[in-house]
Amino acid sequence: MSRISGGRVAVIGGGISGIGAAKVLQRNGYDVIIYEKTGKIGGIWSSAYVDARLQSSWHLYEFSDFPHDPKSAPDRHPTKEQICHYLEAAVEHFQLTVLLSSEVVAMSETEEGWNLSIKQKGSKGEIVTKEEHFCFVVISTGVFSTSRKRRLSVPGTDTFKGRMINEYQVSTAGVDFANKSVVIMGNGKTSLDMVTAAAAVAKEAHHVFREPRWHLPNSIFGVVDTFSLLFSRASTALMPSWAYPTTAERFANTCKPFSFLIPAFWYFLGVLISLTHWFNFRHGLKEKGNAPRPPPAETAQRYKVTVPDVSLALSLRSATDMVPDKYFSLIVKGNIIPHRANVVSFTRDALVLSTGEEIPCDVVVASIGCEYPSFPFLKAEYRQCLEQEGGCQLYRHLIHPRIPNVGFAGFNHSFLHTTCCELGTLWLIAVMRRELLLPPIEVMETSIDCIKKWKYKNCLFETTQNCGVNSRFQQYLDILCLDIGTSPYRKMPNLLAELLAPYGVADYRGVQDEVDKARAKKRKPRHASHYGLVLHRLFHVALFLLLHILVLFHLVLYLLVLVVCHLGLVLDVAKVVLDVAKVVLDVGKVVLDVLDVAKVVLDVVKVVLDVVKVVLDVGKVVLDVAKVVLDVAKVVLDVAKVVLGVGMVVLDVAKVVLDVAKVVLDVAKVVLDVAKVVLDVAKVVLDVA
Repeated sequence: MSRISGGRVAVIGGGISGIGAAKVLQRNGYDVIIYEKTGKIGGIWSSAYVDARLQSSWHLYEFSDFPHDPKSAPDRHPTKEQICHYLEAAVEHFQLTVLLSSEVVAMSETEEGWNLSIKQKGSKGEIVTKEEHFCFVVISTGVFSTSRKRRLSVPGTDTFKGRMINEYQVSTAGVDFANKSVVIMGNGKTSLDMVTAAAAVAKEAHHVFREPRWHLPNSIFGVVDTFSLLFSRASTALMPSWAYPTTAERFANTCKPFSFLIPAFWYFLGVLISLTHWFNFRHGLKEKGNAPRPPPAETAQRYKVTVPDVSLALSLRSATDMVPDKYFSLIVKGNIIPHRANVVSFTRDALVLSTGEEIPCDVVVASIGCEYPSFPFLKAEYRQCLEQEGGCQLYRHLIHPRIPNVGFAGFNHSFLHTTCCELGTLWLIAVMRRELLLPPIEVMETSIDCIKKWKYKNCLFETTQNCGVNSRFQQYLDILCLDIGTSPYRKMPNLLAELLAPYGVADYRGVQDEVDKARAKKRKPRHASHYGLVLHRLFHVALFLLLHILVLFHLVLYLLVLVVCHLGLVLDVAKVVLDVAKVVLDVGKVVLDVLDVAKVVLDVVKVVLDVVKVVLDVGKVVLDVAKVVLDVAKVVLDVAKVVLGVGMVVLDVAKVVLDVAKVVLDVAKVVLDVAKVVLDVAKVVLDVA
């Protein structure tokens, strides 16, 4: 790329990313024109669904050099109207040139830049196409688009008599949820907002999703702001990432056996968030009201459906959302009915789930995300580099090494989106001015491939995951700062604030001035291949130890916050634990008593065994006597035979003797049977013992 220190730059797209890039380019001496194909600025916000709000706070979604007026600050989570009003004010404040209803339909490459074919309305309302030349083009067409909404394709959609729309058509199609059975599909921010809004007026509101996801509460137990908890440097430095700005962070996150503390830290935060959701759920159970509620077992099952199966760190992707405050209480009341299932088909008046359940419904809102971004104005060769599953993965999320004199804005989507856009544009300017030297194309492509593979392995998949830096924004911003030659530690020399205070837009307010001062000194060009500062080894070790101390400090601090802010809850839990311990002790006593009884039973069994032994001995004696009697009977019988002829008298005597012998034998058999019964009883007693 030849050096471009000035000239005309086109920005394609009039959303917040395009406006942010344009004002930074203009501030650095470029002649900038924004082309917006719709009739108004604002990008996705200008066509957002009803009741759409920013999920982060307004002070995290403003330009560093154009903060909101504190006297007329918007809601903590601004509405789409408030955001669009702010962007209109920003365009006026920075005196940006924005051409509405101007669609870029083609880009042709030249030796000195690009020729853009732009379709516009003529003076008489006719459509005309004109061509403009620019030395550089910034593409800011957005990661999410209403024109690229994914469509549900299952059998029966053509015979379904109800309405099936996406969330952006709710207002444009004039759909009313009042007194209707509504099904909201999806489990992102939009679907949560939509089902919460529908539950307020609909007869039934069903929330259908394939997998439960982590949804961040606005605060932990209503005390600690979630963004403050998750996005201080002490927390973000422990976030697994594809790149780390310093050796110490890389060592702390990847070196075994120390790296086990990182998952433990995020597991603990996940427990805090889960407890917060459960607390909100229980609070909903305690709310008073006359409306009938589902049985407790059914309510608990509905809550269980919303509990995610994956770790918190894995779920912190670019689309991680803040759950509406009323979501769980509406589940408790039965106003929202969650279903964990796939939609397999439609009948004439119902939706069929993979669980076999049928949901009769009047309206189905498919809030199932967008397809990956497309770039129809680029030639096929470049489109092939960009249009892919998961979205376009760029070098530093800002350029593609095969497409010259083109940068991208907004494809580094994150929780500090405006700051990523501003610093990203400063990075592009450093590349344009040859103040920042890029590595060879092959090296950049290797970097792109590694980041893409890392995201696929360590983040839950979404169709635009390559277009964001998500919760790794701190590492990303640090790397950009190092690339352009400014300090990433924006809160220093206040070390405590640097480590524990959450980063915001205001912290990067002076970056442009620092770049200007460095440019005035005409320093040597920097190289983008270095991920960190060249620091002394002892400092690395010190920072490494400090990070792990911070892990333990965070765990203790958050546990103390939990205990102090909810002492009553902790005391109740302690009381329950003591009661359980008391029950366990009582059970232990009963077990000891049972053991004493068992000992007595064993002694009785021993006595019974002795008696059985005696009976057996007696039985043996009786058998011996019986044998003797039998022998005598035989002798008598022999004598009787001899004296048979003597007479009937002797024969009668012999018969009497024989009868007596039989009686004695029967007695002996009875004694043997009794002995066997006693032996069996003894065995049963032994088995019972």
